[in-house]
Amino acid sequence: MMFTTMRTQDYPIDRSIGFLLGRTFRRLRPIMEQQINSAGISYGMWFFLRALWEKDGVSQREIAEMVGLTQPTAWAALRKLEAQKMVTLQPDSEDKRKVLVSLTEKGRGLEEVLLPRVENINEVALQGISKTDLATFMRVLGRIETNIGPAE
Repeated sequence: MMFTTMRTQDYPIDRSIGFLLGRTFRRLRPIMEQQINSAGISYGMWFFLRALWEKDGVSQREIAEMVGLTQPTAWAALRKLEAQKMVTLQPDSEDKRKVLVSLTEKGRGLEEVLLPRVENINEVALQGISKTDLATFMRVLGRIETNIGPAE
């Protein structure tokens, strides 16, 4: 990668993808946390539950990839979810080196509580944005994520 000398006036802060994404995240996170925490779930655990509601019974490695975290970081969160009886962690019957993560009834039950709350937040955040613009944004954001590479 080649870097050139650049002056601040040539690259205003509002043209920085990282700055804009970070600022948006810092505004969105407390709103999300309030809704998620009120159900007894931490913000970090939310991502794992959300992924499992979509695809249950996956390996530790697979869920780490789904949420974009390293396996050790994912393992720590999964152990907390297990302690709260939200998931079970069981060795794979075909490959004992793998641990399969599955929702419990308690973990599955939070879907009907939390998804509507988060959808309401999304509706507010997306007001005035057309479906076409949103689809373009999601595609571009996905490409940026691909360009950056996986979590390390």
